[in-house]
Amino acid sequence: MSAFPFGSVQAQSAQTTPKEIIQQFCDSASAAYEKHRSPALLTLDRQAEALNQAYTKQHPGEKPPFGDGVPLSSSRGDAANCRIKRIRRVAQGVEAELEYSLPGEKNVEEAQK
Repeated sequence: MSAFPFGSVQAQSAQTTPKEIIQQFCDSASAAYEKHRSPALLTLDRQAEALNQAYTKQHPGEKPPFGDGVPLSSSRGDAANCRIKRIRRVAQGVEAELEYSLPGEKNVEEAQK
């Protein structure tokens, strides 16, 4: 999850709502990541995560092979799915809390069900 201040809403078009502006941000971030993603890359990502988990179980306390993060998946800001979790007005304008996930991942609410 990430929280981003979106500055003054007054600077934006009077007809565009804060939610629309934030959704445009999510859509553009997702589109930028999408062109670098393929089913094969996602499969490799999941395999690397599984390898890390298995290694951690077999070698507690040791750094797993991808201990610094699986390439292209360690930065949640570049994840394929961006969802607006919360929007609130603050003195500086609007603050949004965003949730990022990869395709097939459950978000926090789905995982708790």
